[in-house]
Amino acid sequence: MQNWAPLTAENTFAGREPWLGVAPSAIPVSKDAHTPKEMSRDDIAAVVRAWSEAAKRALQAGYEICEIHGAHGYLIHQFLSPVTNKRSDAYGGDRKGRMRFAIEVANAVRSVWPGDRPVFFRCSVVDGKGGIWDLEDTICLARALKDIGIDAIDCSSGGIQGNSAFPLIPRVPGHHVTYASHIRREVDIMTIAVGLITDPRHAEAVLKGGDADYIAIAREAIPNPNWPADAADTLNGDGLALLPLDYAYRLRGRDRTTSGYPHGMAVTIPLIEKRHEPYAWFKRSGTAARDVYSPLLNTAKSFET
Repeated sequence: MQNWAPLTAENTFAGREPWLGVAPSAIPVSKDAHTPKEMSRDDIAAVVRAWSEAAKRALQAGYEICEIHGAHGYLIHQFLSPVTNKRSDAYGGDRKGRMRFAIEVANAVRSVWPGDRPVFFRCSVVDGKGGIWDLEDTICLARALKDIGIDAIDCSSGGIQGNSAFPLIPRVPGHHVTYASHIRREVDIMTIAVGLITDPRHAEAVLKGGDADYIAIAREAIPNPNWPADAADTLNGDGLALLPLDYAYRLRGRDRTTSGYPHGMAVTIPLIEKRHEPYAWFKRSGTAARDVYSPLLNTAKSFET
């Protein structure tokens, strides 16, 4: 797909036909989408091996954490959900059958990943609007994943829609924290909370409240790639300690030179020896503005409890 629309002949490159995907069942995701090829048992085995080989390459590349992406309507999620899995063999039918592919992938990855390095599993705790796979299903899956050595469940949602009465998940700050909290307590496994957690104080509240063990930052890192350092600065005032030494040196120097000029104080700018011009401070609005220049750009949003 391109821009969430199925590929057409106009999207082809060098005369090639649009790529045809595979799925647990030959069900198009929409009326305009291509119908995928239903995977054979050999296809399934080949994909499981591919996961194992990919994990080996990641290990050779030096990665210390491996995460299996089983969410958002991708292949593993398609096997889990009754909306997209209509198989009648060992990889379909009841929940145990629909979980089989996910467990085999997780086993394949865990078996080649060192025991002292964690493996995370990202899942859509619920399908999405009109879906069928829900929290109870994910709790069952998390128990099975824990039994084979998966270290943490990365709790997201959505990616598959159906015709049930299941409602749309509200897009509010921390809308997946409830899922992470339930799974953490029911399964006694570490969880990762994601989803519009952009304020460091909110992230800290989730961790201190025992609702998750980790906070994952994704899109917030686009406008603020130094979010971890900004969070440390917001919470403890020591964000520079997380930055490279050269960066920290420059920023500390900037902070030293600006610390004697609190916002609003009378300042003049020298033009020549005996002529100075008054400096006009930029008028700031909002409670997030700081009285003294910070060494880090504070992009934290306000969070109301």
